[in-house]
Amino acid sequence: TTAGTVELPEVEREMAELWLQLIYSGSIECSLEEALDIYRLCHMYQMVSLLSRLEQGFISKLSQETVLVLYSAIELFSEALKGSVMGYLREHAAELFHSDRSGWLKLAQSEMLAILSDDHLPL
Repeated sequence: TTAGTVELPEVEREMAELWLQLIYSGSIECSLEEALDIYRLCHMYQMVSLLSRLEQGFISKLSQETVLVLYSAIELFSEALKGSVMGYLREHAAELFHSDRSGWLKLAQSEMLAILSDDHLPL
């Protein structure tokens, strides 16, 4: 029987395990991409306190290696996290554009154009 079973067809088993670990323990060790997947789940299920905790983690780990990955998911974020990501981009624009590690060339064309059209970007 399926009594007592919860099915989440849109969630892979590994993500569900990390998500449950975050729910029950309050912390997880995972890659940025996995954390973004969990963020999307929390967003989908409107888990506001977990969204806030994940956003704090994202902000604390902003770097050349993470900022453009986070920018790619910016449509999901709160205004505070959007502001932090954009602030980091503006402050470190020259370093990011000249770095092989930033992932600049992996951005979608629309994302790249949106960044470059920012009036506050010091280019």
